[in-house]
Amino acid sequence: MHEADDHETVYAVEEAAEMSGVTREVLLSYCEMGLVSVVTDPTDAPGLNDEGVHWVRKMEQMRQTCALNPTALRLMAQLMREVETLQAELRARRW
Repeated sequence: MHEADDHETVYAVEEAAEMSGVTREVLLSYCEMGLVSVVTDPTDAPGLNDEGVHWVRKMEQMRQTCALNPTALRLMAQLMREVETLQAELRARRW
C-alpha cells in the first residue's frame, strides 16, 4: 500500500485482490474488461485505489449472486455509474 501525492491510497494488485475477496487473475480480468480503473503508485506500479476496490467488490457480488457473464457485468457497471452520476447531479441541484 502506498499513498499517492494527493493522499490517495493505492493498493498493490495482490493486496487489492485480497481486500476484494477475489483472485489476482479475476481482478486483472475486471481491469482488462474496463470495469475497474488501474492507478499507479509513486513508483509507477499498477494498483487500485479505494474506489477501485469498492467496484471490484460490487462486480464480484453481482457476478456471484446474479450469475452475470462478463458482457452483463460490463453493462451493469456502466448503468451503475450512470445512476451514481445522475444521483450526484440531483443532489447538487437540491442545494
